[in-house]
Amino acid sequence: MDSYQAELRDVTEMTPSVKHFLFELDKSWSFKPGQHTVFDLSIGGETVKRPYTMTNTDGSNSFTVAVKKYDDGTGSVKMHSLSIGDTVIVNEPKGNLYLRDTSDDAVFVSTGTGASPMIAMLQAYLEDGDGHAYYLHGERTMESRLFTESLVMLEAEHDDLTVMHSLSDDDWDGRTGRIQSHLPSVVDDLSAATHYVCGVPQMVVDTESFLEDHGVPSDQIVAEGWEDDAT
Repeated sequence: MDSYQAELRDVTEMTPSVKHFLFELDKSWSFKPGQHTVFDLSIGGETVKRPYTMTNTDGSNSFTVAVKKYDDGTGSVKMHSLSIGDTVIVNEPKGNLYLRDTSDDAVFVSTGTGASPMIAMLQAYLEDGDGHAYYLHGERTMESRLFTESLVMLEAEHDDLTVMHSLSDDDWDGRTGRIQSHLPSVVDDLSAATHYVCGVPQMVVDTESFLEDHGVPSDQIVAEGWEDDAT
C-alpha cells in the first residue's frame, strides 16, 4: 500500500474540541468521498496508526480531516498538537463507506465526527446525484455541531437537499432525541433511498435495525462505526 508525506498547511477550530486540518501531499492520490486514510503518527518513539476521513471531495493533492480531541486519547492529542509546516505520513485511502447508486435518493445519517464522511459524500451527491438528498445529524449541543455554515450554504444552493439536526443536551426549538427516530418524518420514502450511516457503533447498529424494521433492504444501507480514535 502506498504511503505519502503530508504537510500541514492550515488549521481551523470548528468546535471547542474539534479542529479541521488542511494537508498537502507530496504526490497525487485518489479516493472515493467517504473513504479514510490511516495516519502514521510518531508518539514517544513509536508509530501509532489512526484512521481519519477526508472531508473534501477528490481532485487535488490537498485533503482535509476533522479531528475531535479526547483528553485521554493518543492519536487525537497528537493531531491537535501539530503546527503549520509539520509533516506526517498517511496511507492509501480505503474504506467501504462511499456513494453507491446516485440515481436513488440519498439519506446521510451521522453523529459526532461521523459527519466527516457524510459532508464529503453529500457534496459529491449534490454534484452527481439525480434524486433528493437528506442530511440528518445528531449532536449534544449547538456549539458541537460540525460543518454548520457549509450545510446552510449547501441547503440554500440546492432545492433537492433537506438538512435536519437533533440535539440531546441543549434546550432549543429544534428536534431532540435519537437521530434515527426522525427518519420517517423527514424522508419521503425510506425504502426508495440509499442510506449512509456513520457514528459511534451503537448508533450505527440501532439505525441499521431501525431502517430494516421500516422496510429498507439491507443492501440499501451502507454503514461504518467510529469510536474515539478507532474504526
